[in-house]
Amino acid sequence: MVELYHCAVSQLDSQWIKEWPSSSKENKKALPYSTFIQEEQRRKTADIMMLQEQPLKERMLRFRSLGYLKFKQTRLDSTGRFIHIFTPTAQTLPAKFRRGDFLKLVPHGMSDLQNGFPVIMAEHDMVADHIGLISRSGRMTLNKSLLYSLEEDMDDWNREKLLHAAQTVFSNSKYLHLQQLLAGTALERQSSASTAWVERWLARDNHGLNLSQQQALKLPFQQRTAMIQGPPGTGKTHLLGWIIIALILEAHETETPLRIGISALTHQAIDTVLKKVVQLANQYLPDGFPGHCVKWGEENTPESETPSPNTAMKVEYIKDALDLPARPLLIIGATGYGFYSLFNSKNKGFPLALDWMIFDEASQVTVPQALLSLAYARGNFLFFGDVHQLPPIVMGNYDPHDPDDKETGLQLNNSILENIQALYPEACQVTLDTTYRMNKEICEFPSKTWYHSRLYPAPSVENTRLCLDDLDQTYTPTGNDPVLIDILNPEQPVTLVLTNHQGCAQQSDMEADLMAALARRLILGHSLSPDQVAIITPHRAQNNAIRQRLEGIMSNHHAATQLPLVDTVERIQGAERDVILFGLTASDLDHMASEFLNSPNRLNVAMTRAGKKLIIIGSQAFFSLIPDSDVLLARHCCFKQLLTHCRRRNAVFHFPQKGCPE
Repeated sequence: MVELYHCAVSQLDSQWIKEWPSSSKENKKALPYSTFIQEEQRRKTADIMMLQEQPLKERMLRFRSLGYLKFKQTRLDSTGRFIHIFTPTAQTLPAKFRRGDFLKLVPHGMSDLQNGFPVIMAEHDMVADHIGLISRSGRMTLNKSLLYSLEEDMDDWNREKLLHAAQTVFSNSKYLHLQQLLAGTALERQSSASTAWVERWLARDNHGLNLSQQQALKLPFQQRTAMIQGPPGTGKTHLLGWIIIALILEAHETETPLRIGISALTHQAIDTVLKKVVQLANQYLPDGFPGHCVKWGEENTPESETPSPNTAMKVEYIKDALDLPARPLLIIGATGYGFYSLFNSKNKGFPLALDWMIFDEASQVTVPQALLSLAYARGNFLFFGDVHQLPPIVMGNYDPHDPDDKETGLQLNNSILENIQALYPEACQVTLDTTYRMNKEICEFPSKTWYHSRLYPAPSVENTRLCLDDLDQTYTPTGNDPVLIDILNPEQPVTLVLTNHQGCAQQSDMEADLMAALARRLILGHSLSPDQVAIITPHRAQNNAIRQRLEGIMSNHHAATQLPLVDTVERIQGAERDVILFGLTASDLDHMASEFLNSPNRLNVAMTRAGKKLIIIGSQAFFSLIPDSDVLLARHCCFKQLLTHCRRRNAVFHFPQKGCPE
């Protein structure tokens, strides 16, 4: 089936795909981008096709299908859209799907899954047995007596937009500044007047920024291409809010129109930045902020977080851009696809409408994806992120083989942030150096391993410790409690627990039992709020096993029903908790030797979520692994360094101990 599909798409043009704007002869400079975009889509399509040849049970076990759903009712949401409500059954397993995903709704028994109803997941709450879907193609005829499954959608909605942007940028001299940006030659400095203005502003305004944040804030007033790296807990979003405010205030004082674009991979990241601007403006500029803060699209905010009507300024969510040109000081947030819709680029191309393009979480965005936002900027670029956190997901290998390509230094395998870091001199870059999250002991290893020993805890958190209340009288100790007490010792902020299981791939009962027991003692024994705890593992199967154990524990206790966050590293990036339990799970040789598990970036993200207590749990087999390739050896090195680091501090604990009940 896969071979037939590849043969068909290589020989046939679909009559259903409309022609998109493109050059008749593709520009040579755009060719690597076009190759990347089309090859990534081909790989994704082939992957879905092979998966959907498997039975439903197998797709569910891989967390890539949500089966055994029952249609319950149809209702209207707050915007007047029809939402179709489904409930899971006893056979339903969790899936990787999230709100906003484009999926196919398929009645059980249908052989061609791609012929299902095209839908958007609008609501997703498995705990409350509630899944809300919106149709993408008109009315759906649903039957309460049938069972349905949600499947991945193979339809390609974005390839032509990405191709359009790449081909346009490299075929028109109007976008020479973008070509220079990607070549590493956009080194033009800002005017001396801007540099002088920001010095005066920093000296007189009550911004509360530390020295490295002040240095970073000056950067966009000095360079037209700038990169700010924000290690975990360094106040990156707070700083970005102040930078945007300062740019608007300078334009207001000089009576210069200014339009700033805010983009990122996710709507959540964009919303976070815009809300931070509003919060700072309302708090520190009570007399009124001259700029307007706008998000293209619908608001996706819980009612509890919605600003009150009395707030002086708030984020406007719009779907009609007619009045935007009349706003001289504008901050507008959208994904690349959102900007494409906003400017009607399919029909009108890519206007240079934005004075600045600010990219948040740029370490997660590929270069072709970033180009879809950058194409609207006139020549000022600011990239925020952390190259030592999770990179974008790239399925193929696009290392340049042509010597001419290598001269540019552009690596399509890497994020836009990694490319900017490699292409531009230190004068265009600042790395923040003070974390307001991690205490000294937790900060020490990440600082030494990834940040050249230049990441320091702020005095306010340097010596913080986990505070555990006396044991609750309703808590029933278990045989393992003496072991748990040692592991949870607040005076040992970092603990590495070596387990002795063998042959585990994506699930380990021993680690699941231990992590559930630790969470039980923290929440039920010491009355720690579940919001202060997070459990992280690389695999959804392990998370599901831990969640089931916790549900059983909590349901038997009268006072606690809420569960701590249990999720993968990818889903928890950006979050923080007082206590982090990070389990590596694997002890099977094939899984231990995977590049996925041996990821320095994944380890960094997991460790740096913790503020006061970090517990890392892994098999002795994994930490004893001797990789058989140079690449894997380099990736595994940080885990060996972690073991050595913890041993030197007497922070290694073996589980189970001799004589300890298993």
